[in-house]
Amino acid sequence: MNDVAILFNGAHPVHKKFGESVDAVPFHITDRVTKQQNALYKGFKLIKNVFSLPENFDFMLTESCYYYPAFKRRLGGMRKTKIINISCGPLFYHVITGRVGKMEKKVLMELEKEIDGHIVLGKYGEELVRKIDKETQLRIAYPFIISENYKRFSSVKPDLNSKNLAIIATNDYVCKGLDIAIEAVKIAWMEDKEIRLNIIGNINKKTINKLSEGHPAIKHLGFISNLPEVLSKNSLYIHPARGDTFPVSILEAMAAGVPTLVSEETGTKEAVEKADKNFIKKAGAEEFSAFILNYLSKSESEKELLSKKFRKESEEYTEEKKLPVFRKQFLSLASELDQ
Repeated sequence: MNDVAILFNGAHPVHKKFGESVDAVPFHITDRVTKQQNALYKGFKLIKNVFSLPENFDFMLTESCYYYPAFKRRLGGMRKTKIINISCGPLFYHVITGRVGKMEKKVLMELEKEIDGHIVLGKYGEELVRKIDKETQLRIAYPFIISENYKRFSSVKPDLNSKNLAIIATNDYVCKGLDIAIEAVKIAWMEDKEIRLNIIGNINKKTINKLSEGHPAIKHLGFISNLPEVLSKNSLYIHPARGDTFPVSILEAMAAGVPTLVSEETGTKEAVEKADKNFIKKAGAEEFSAFILNYLSKSESEKELLSKKFRKESEEYTEEKKLPVFRKQFLSLASELDQ
């Protein structure tokens, strides 16, 4: 195999496995550019990171951060390196929907022209890429639940009679739809005061306080080391995301037997749909609220049947099944780009 590098901009454990499967040498962006930073500071970080990149590889995989090697190529470097972007983040969704400024969008789209090939996560990932790039070679792969984690999640017995809902979120709460989730639970709580939303993740407390306004139905659990145990106390997982390409957290909830409600702008809807297409809704508080109340009113036997369906579908997203798919798709794309 030709020499391969992988550039991480966060280094998700699944993406690390992707790199290992094709013997890629890892490189990490340690001083990351974030959406919240001003344009001047972003520009400084971009240039700093660009000049740190190696040039002696035939292929460079990027964890959605194609703009680093693309910019270096524009400056005259990396002429012999093929750039393959793993489109695994919400960046293209932000570009399409205007969440980035006009100048930043222009720069990102100009640098996107330097991508030699895309590996997208699922059909939704393909849809996003094709809205901005209809010609560049593309392959579809899938994330998965890491083997050791799958054993832990699949052994969970969820409390389907509880009125606890869960969501895992990050500081990009708009992408994860945390604001929608909180508003939906506030609305549902007006009809059922026992409903609780458990927010998992290291989200800024000020953000949680701003969105929840101290509402009694909203519980911020923070970082959780034993996620399977926490999921076992919930009867429904919700994810009203905007542009979340294929979040593994949904697959993990499914493996734990927790039925999962997602938005139309969540790539993992591809898995949810096969369990029950009714668990896919428009990313709106009213839509999610109505569904939550309807779901909680179901009988225990109905919920148990749904639990089994979701757990069964998660079996398609194991490391043993999906990691070889990534390797095959990468080799296929690399071979085509080498011609």
